[in-house]
Amino acid sequence: INGLKAAPLSCSPITANCALIVAEQGVPITPVTLTVSGGAGPPYTFTATGLPTGLSISPSGTISGTPTVSGTFSYTVTITDSAGNIGTINCSVTVNPPISVTCSATNTGEVGVPFNSGPITVTGGVAPYTFSIGSGTLPAGLTLNTSTGAVTGTPTAPGTFTIKVTDSLGAT
Repeated sequence: INGLKAAPLSCSPITANCALIVAEQGVPITPVTLTVSGGAGPPYTFTATGLPTGLSISPSGTISGTPTVSGTFSYTVTITDSAGNIGTINCSVTVNPPISVTCSATNTGEVGVPFNSGPITVTGGVAPYTFSIGSGTLPAGLTLNTSTGAVTGTPTAPGTFTIKVTDSLGAT
């Protein structure tokens, strides 16, 4: 071409951000889709290594599933653009253990006698937690604190009930 040289093709590096994944063992995650830019452009395809068991990534970059293990996991996402260029990002996800409840030591009362169960201890799951009556009926005169699980008051009638705790992902 008579002394003219073609300019080399260049493209920006393939970049993506890690997605925020809120996860609890045994609870399906809300699917998240990675966004990517750069390279030769779409379509982009995705693969990942190191995701916790139960989670996977689709070729279009959506991470979904139900984690079957808990812990913190580092994973690598490999992104391929339309021209075969490759980029990688290193991410991590923490999978909380299943929700677990420890009842207070005070769990029986007497009609006409002031009662205070104290708060219920919750581990695992994803805060915040909400407490409600699971089965039975709270006897008249008692009140359930829906934020702590404590039952207080002076019962005016006998009764039996259970308390249910629900985390922010809906696990009970």
